[in-house]
Amino acid sequence: MSPIYLIAKRFLKTRHNIVGKTTGWVAVLGISIGCFALVISISVLNGFESKVVEKISGIESDIQIITEKDFDLPILDIIKINGVKQCLSVINNNAIIINNEKDHTVVSIKAVEIDSLLGFYSFGKIEIDKFGFNRYNNRVFIGEVLAQKLNLALGDIVRFVNPNSIRIPIGFPIQVSGTIVGVFSSNVLNYDEQMVFISKKMGMSLFSSNQIANNFEIRTYPHASLSDIKKSIIDIVNHGLVYTWMDNHAALVQAMKLEKKGAILVLALIIIVACFNLISNLALIIRKKWRELGILRVIGYTRNAITKIILYQGIILGLAGCISGSLIGGGVVWLQTHVEIFPLPEKIYFMKSLPMEISISEFLCIPILSFLLVLGASFLASRKAVKISLIEALQLEK
Repeated sequence: MSPIYLIAKRFLKTRHNIVGKTTGWVAVLGISIGCFALVISISVLNGFESKVVEKISGIESDIQIITEKDFDLPILDIIKINGVKQCLSVINNNAIIINNEKDHTVVSIKAVEIDSLLGFYSFGKIEIDKFGFNRYNNRVFIGEVLAQKLNLALGDIVRFVNPNSIRIPIGFPIQVSGTIVGVFSSNVLNYDEQMVFISKKMGMSLFSSNQIANNFEIRTYPHASLSDIKKSIIDIVNHGLVYTWMDNHAALVQAMKLEKKGAILVLALIIIVACFNLISNLALIIRKKWRELGILRVIGYTRNAITKIILYQGIILGLAGCISGSLIGGGVVWLQTHVEIFPLPEKIYFMKSLPMEISISEFLCIPILSFLLVLGASFLASRKAVKISLIEALQLEK
């Protein structure tokens, strides 16, 4: 073992330096708390972001394509794109929904093949009338908030009116009726109040050919690159609109990124303050060991060797804080992921427990970047040690 390391370790264990030990432990504790707070905060932000993404893309799909009415989309070519899982033809439009009591409201309609609905979209909680699902042709899925607003339940019949279908002053709008066979609860944005899923046949009857765009929705595999898939689809389609769920919610995506950056900057201040405390602790040790450092210079230790002694002291204290804080934070994340030790009120939030996710790269970056701050603080403190005057150091009384 290097004698420089042994000397640095010995200086930290000096019995009579109680003040130095106290400030040293305070610095270690500060660094440890900072790393712990960063691990927990990033994990929570990642967890909530993942849940929001899952909810939004679950109902909106990952990628949407809008082409000209007469364009024949090469679905087989799109399915072959790396990362693409499913492709579904959809009719998107607005209509008025009316219950038996003539209560009504405007909703956003998605007309799809109902048999493919549950396999393509993710609704969160959903209540299905299994008997009615197999019995009725005009099947309708509505959100829980909309069902409460219009006093609807499974098995009820509702009407949909297309107000844009009136072409003459005395004309009547197109209407279709359907039976509610499913009530979903996504608990995100306004989907539960504004979105309704109907059969493709109902959509074709409700909206005229002039109002029906050539819409397709794409479902991708987890962790697939949406930007790369979007570029590949644009190369195939050549014309039309191709956009991801992130394009539709750009403000939300930017807000989540800004929130994470702000949290990291604020919590990093804990580590920075702890590094200042570390500098003061090392400066105190240098002052206490001024005579010993002078003797080391006399017996042949160079300025670089003295610098390394102080650096090693800072590294020992800093590593203790970085490793302990990160490991404790990682342990809490692991426990929450597997045991769910922090439950959440499901009536307020759309989840049962506090979501936590952190990647290996993010987990390793926290102690590494913290250690670099510690290394910088230790180097600043060591600059004082190399300024030792040999005569003054040897004449200094303990």
